[in-house]
Amino acid sequence: MPVRTIPIVAHYIAKSIDLNQFAQRVPYPLAIKTRNHYLFNVDKEQWLLVYSFGVIVLMNLKGEFLKKLLTKKVRRCCVEMFEDRYVEEYAAIEDPSLEKDAVGYDAVKVPSLTLERLEVIAEIMAQSVAIDVFDAQVDALLHSFSAFTTELERRGRVAINTSKILKLIGKDYSILESVIVRLSLLDKPEILWEDPRLETLFLSLRSMFELEDRFTNLDYKLRFIQSNSQLMLETLRSRREELLEVTIVVLIAVEIFLIVYEIFYL
Repeated sequence: MPVRTIPIVAHYIAKSIDLNQFAQRVPYPLAIKTRNHYLFNVDKEQWLLVYSFGVIVLMNLKGEFLKKLLTKKVRRCCVEMFEDRYVEEYAAIEDPSLEKDAVGYDAVKVPSLTLERLEVIAEIMAQSVAIDVFDAQVDALLHSFSAFTTELERRGRVAINTSKILKLIGKDYSILESVIVRLSLLDKPEILWEDPRLETLFLSLRSMFELEDRFTNLDYKLRFIQSNSQLMLETLRSRREELLEVTIVVLIAVEIFLIVYEIFYL
């Protein structure tokens, strides 16, 4: 039998996608429906996977397909569309001469290219491209905190108010929540419970895309930001306490002055 290749491209297009609304607004039949993604049959050996955490995966589809897909009607299903999109490319190759799956850097070779295998590959790619986005967002947060800590080191104080720090902390926790809850990075996909034989492929791909290591690195950065946030809040609180103490001393001094004035001049 000839070797068959399916190119797979994952696009991070938005912060989140309403899957039910998306399904109602595209003309393709829904083949698989899970908690965090829907799979649509576009044509013969062409599939579209849509993930609730903002990723669209194209299987054996040209790049122009995505442009045509994202009509105004479909865009309304998306929250916070990304204009500068992140992309992950890979391929699935069917080679009947193989006895088991062979995961490579640019492609995975499998004895039989089933829809279930494609679903597992797409899941890993969707998570991978989403982590790229979260990592970029965290690096931007780190850059902000780097400016604050440099100023604190140079001047002994930092010109930032509590609300700005709280916004940064909120962004930090929002990213962590997205990674753990919406991305379901720490959970096995539902399809593995239905077909445990796919777990070897899943774990091999997870290792190839270094999802565990990248999550650990991302988690370290997020916790570093949390630690810095607490430092900033403590600095602000200390500064306010000092200001309050100075104010109290000034008020006491004014009161003493008034008492002395009354005694000697009135």
